[in-house]
Amino acid sequence: MESFNDISVYALLLKGDSFGEWVYDDEGKINNGKPFVIYTETVRAFMDAVEKKEQKFETVLEKSKEGALKGEAEKEVAFALLKSVVGSEKYAPGTVLSRLKDGTIQSILSKL
Repeated sequence: MESFNDISVYALLLKGDSFGEWVYDDEGKINNGKPFVIYTETVRAFMDAVEKKEQKFETVLEKSKEGALKGEAEKEVAFALLKSVVGSEKYAPGTVLSRLKDGTIQSILSKL
């Protein structure tokens, strides 16, 4: 079984963190005037750690089947979900901030 200690430690590190904030550039000088998020150092480190960790699709599929038979989520499946949330930031800015503020990421981290 793969270890996710390097990722699960962020459950503690993110407690009490402000996560980040939306920035609105009314003058249109930054990011073509589109709003964007500035994340805290802790969140940026968390996102980098998740993105850098490799995971094989075959492992996720196998563990997903095992978990379904037991009626529980396997760590590899929880990490795959976490990786998809962090990865979606590229296409939907603010996704990570929203999922941190509503507790989704913390809930997933507790499964690792």
